[in-house]
Amino acid sequence: ERRLSSWKDCFQAQYMKPFIIVHIANLILIFCGMYLAIFYASDFMSAINKTGDLDLSFMLVFTSAVRVVAMIFTCFLLFWCGRRPLCIFSGSVAGLATLGVATAMSLHFFHPWFLFLLFLIYVAFSTCGLFTVLPLLTTEMMPSRIRSVACGYIYTTDDIGLFIFTKVFPFVVRDI
Repeated sequence: ERRLSSWKDCFQAQYMKPFIIVHIANLILIFCGMYLAIFYASDFMSAINKTGDLDLSFMLVFTSAVRVVAMIFTCFLLFWCGRRPLCIFSGSVAGLATLGVATAMSLHFFHPWFLFLLFLIYVAFSTCGLFTVLPLLTTEMMPSRIRSVACGYIYTTDDIGLFIFTKVFPFVVRDI
């Protein structure tokens, strides 16, 4: 007779390694900035559009459209190349876009179209990589015996952590 998964099963030695790896990877995703870029896109767009050259509502809608296209494109890319090359390439490009924004802002180069383009590159390539592949990794690494209980726990704690991080972020930015 097969019994259902329980919390005791999650803490067996053979299940702990994938459980911890997936949990840490999901927690790192919270701090990488992609969620903040999505949740606070209007604040970022307002900050880079000081001259008023760009329409804020257009920028927000276009950013969402870029995310949708990136998700669809990722579905096809996962067939042609593996998850590892996709994550390495998209993470590298997203990192370079972030570095470009940081460099431009440190040099006081606030051209709104340039910063908006770098922001779109960051959003698109972050969506193509970790933002899409990590949930796949979560379901694939978890053994089927504990998948429902472990993934439920991981996503619940990560969503609580994301909520706290998202609500604390404006106070941290204000104090800096």
